[in-house]
Amino acid sequence: MNTDAYMVGIDVGTTGTKVVVFDMKSNVISKAYREYSTINIKPGWVEQDAKLLVEKTLDACREALGRVNADQIQSLGLSTQRCCAIFIDQNGDPMKMFSWQDCRAEKEIEKIRETISDDDFYKLSGLPLNAAWLLPKIMWVQKNEPELYKKTDRVVQLHDLILKRLGADDYYTSVTDVGFYCVWDTDKCSWDEGLISRLGVDRQLMSKVAPTGTEIGRVTQQAAAETGLPVGLKLTVSAGDETCACIGAGVVYPGALSVDMGTGGMLLGFLDKPYRDPNRAFMIVNHPIDGCYELEGWQKGAAGVFRWFRDEIATHEVFEAKRLGIDPYLLLDDLIERAPAGSGGLVVMPYFATAGTPRWNDDARGTIFGLSYAHDRACLARAFVEGITFEIKDMIACMRSSNLTAESACIIGGTTKCEEWNQIQADIYGIPVHVPIFEDASILGGAIIGAYGVGLFSSIPDAVKEIIRVKKQYEPIPKNVRLYEELYDVYVSVYEGLDNSGAFKKVAAFQKR
Repeated sequence: MNTDAYMVGIDVGTTGTKVVVFDMKSNVISKAYREYSTINIKPGWVEQDAKLLVEKTLDACREALGRVNADQIQSLGLSTQRCCAIFIDQNGDPMKMFSWQDCRAEKEIEKIRETISDDDFYKLSGLPLNAAWLLPKIMWVQKNEPELYKKTDRVVQLHDLILKRLGADDYYTSVTDVGFYCVWDTDKCSWDEGLISRLGVDRQLMSKVAPTGTEIGRVTQQAAAETGLPVGLKLTVSAGDETCACIGAGVVYPGALSVDMGTGGMLLGFLDKPYRDPNRAFMIVNHPIDGCYELEGWQKGAAGVFRWFRDEIATHEVFEAKRLGIDPYLLLDDLIERAPAGSGGLVVMPYFATAGTPRWNDDARGTIFGLSYAHDRACLARAFVEGITFEIKDMIACMRSSNLTAESACIIGGTTKCEEWNQIQADIYGIPVHVPIFEDASILGGAIIGAYGVGLFSSIPDAVKEIIRVKKQYEPIPKNVRLYEELYDVYVSVYEGLDNSGAFKKVAAFQKR
């Protein structure tokens, strides 16, 4: 391996694009960021300007790569938001881009159900039937914007569009992301031609499919001038952001998990054989390692719930932090540490944005249970953190009930700055957890895939072993593990009591009036 080589990661997210130049030990050499926004037409209708996103990405590349010697850049890997249906005309110009957040195609879901049941759809695709995916969006345009559909030459994802702009010879998507077209059999790694025919969709509109790491072109002179990338650099198929995060967090062997506590939360797991969750609670997509699979669980409110606590409850800490010129979360960390493990029996149900995996309950609401005069604000702060973590514990328990292993977890995202929360995660999950030195797993994972694709590493696991480094590991404390198992039982009982009694449904109906 050339130790003087640089690898570039590009992460094109929902509200901004990042470009990072790494050395081969994942040290950051240069980086840049550009911001943009979504177009919120009305509730549930979310679009973006694909041309703007591409231009912002090129601009961020110019800044980050302008500080390094282009001759040292040996690879490029993308990490992009998934399920963004981009309608391209015959000239290669984007005409319309649906965000992954767009869910207007609810009627199209019912039309799909006339052709295939929810169970059979999940067996085929590994996805719950949902308006976020590409197929319902294509069907919506067919029905509601027929003139746009007539002009459409291709319907691609953001990953495919950017690679094409840089020099790919066509629009390519990875086997990890093609499932979002909804007519891809993730077990057989092939299109379901029968379903395509019954639904009346044109497969020629869809991107070509290639294994992760496949070379599909070279950086053109124009793209080099626009980005600072070297002319002729190999372009390889990468993956969407969550799949890249799976690699950047080292989830490349059975039992390995990653937990990302962002505004929402994600649990990612590795599977070395085909799997379908009997409760359809988890998404299953193809893993970048050939023949393997990725399990995904989604928490709708994670760090966002704790931010609500900061803004609405912790006004004293926010005021003090402003006076002292420090981050209010530093004071909240101190507050959490002052409370005992288990918060004196206080339980927070973190369903501020309803319940995701594994319960999938749109009526679920946030709940604070067990309050007494014995509790103070420190207990309340810690109970919020514990409740958010219990929802991930819920996913792990669901995995284990299906005989899937959970042996260790890499925890990523901004919450890792709170050491007490890191320890709480180890204690609640009952497994060792660790924080990597570079915590932005999506962009690092994209860079790793790019490096593997051009041959800098013989395999993705070898690259992970070489590149990803641990900053700190947290071992579960046995007495806390036992305490949290008992409190988790309370958590489940509270949920089931509110759900089975109809309390969630009643309060949701009241709030919607």
